[in-house]
This record gives sequence, structure tokens and C-alpha cells, in this order.
Amino acid sequence: MNFKRSILQWFLATSVLMIAAVGFSAHAQDNEQLSSKQQAAIEALVDAFQIGDGNIETLLTLRQTFDGIINGAVIQALSTDDALPEWGNADGPLVVEFSDYQCGYCKRMFPTLQNSNVRVRMIEYPILGELSVQATRYALAAQQQNRYAEFHTLLMQEGRLSEDVIKEAAITAGLDMEKLEADINSEEIDAKIRANYAVGRALNVRGTPFMVIGGNTYGGSMTEERLQEILNN
Repeated sequence: MNFKRSILQWFLATSVLMIAAVGFSAHAQDNEQLSSKQQAAIEALVDAFQIGDGNIETLLTLRQTFDGIINGAVIQALSTDDALPEWGNADGPLVVEFSDYQCGYCKRMFPTLQNSNVRVRMIEYPILGELSVQATRYALAAQQQNRYAEFHTLLMQEGRLSEDVIKEAAITAGLDMEKLEADINSEEIDAKIRANYAVGRALNVRGTPFMVIGGNTYGGSMTEERLQEILNN
């Protein structure tokens, strides 16, 4: 097997595993997964490296090409993954948000999203400590009871979190607490959290909030005016 073929198969395997790791569908199993333009670009880079013109810049360009295609595949998958929890206007434009319940900027972003009449698909992304992880477990368990939006709204309106605040929000949201307690430490929820971290790594998410809108990514909170500008483009 030649070097070019090895590189192409490595990319295909990497992209399939990356998408599968975050719980999305990966259907193609051969070079048809790449567009002809993408495949030609990769082959040209590999050829340049083979004939002696390659150097560290070529390898970095190759890496950037791979990363860009993988990112595009993950972003596309996010727009079609109906298994992710949602809230907001089901008929509105889609915003995918990475969020942490202890993130002040996420809580600042929450009313902006509320007032913008959008459908928000959530990637629970607990990066600010154990309370963040616990709140995420409760939120994903609430999704299993079809009460995610109620629980999420309550926690995003809270100030500082504590175990009591999280449990009180679950009670107020109308959750079956016996079922919730059984679910929060389940392997299913562990797997969802691992998947969320995987997609965050794929998209180089370094903090929250982080949003995917119309195929582009945006880090940090934003005003309603800025969000509308993005949605209207």
C-alpha cells in the first residue's frame, strides 16, 4: 500500500472515529466520504511531500486540511443530531451552544438566546469543577424525563450553585427524584459527557459559551444585536 493511500485511509479512519465518538452518524467507508476537491487537495500535499518538496510547513498545512475537514463534518453532524437536548423555539433558527452551569458568561448569554426566538441545541460542557459535572448529570437525567428545558431554565437563572440549589431546581422542574437519582450516575450519562468532551476537542472549544451557528463557530457571549446580525447573514 503506497504512502498516499495510507494517508487517505488514516484521514478517513480518523474522521469516522471522531464522528462516532461524539455519537453522530458516519456512513461512508471509503474515499467517497471526501469531495473530489478535498481529496485532490490532500493528494497534492502528499505528492509534494513525497517528491522532496515537503517540509514542516507542508505537514502543518496537511494537518490544517485534515482538521478543517473533520471540523466541518462535526459541525454538520451537530446540525442534524436530534438526540441532543433542546430548548427555545422549535421553529426558530438553530444555535448549538456549549455551556457550563457555573459559567457567568453562559448565564449572561441565556436571556440573549431567550429573547432571540431561536432553537437552542445544547452540548452540556462541564469544565468548571465537580458542581458543573453534577449539574450536567442532573440536566441529562432531566432530558430522559422530557423536562430538560424546565431544569435548564431554572439553573441558568440561579447565581452561585450548590448541591442544594441543583436538587431544588430538579424538584421545582417536576422531576421524578427517585428515577433521577438512579439515572445521574448511569453509564449512559457518563457516555454522553464523554461524547460532549470529544466534540469539544474536535472543535477546539477552549471555554464557554461556545456556539455553532450556520456552519460557523463563535466563542464567548454576545449581544442580541450581534446574534441577530449573525442569524441574518
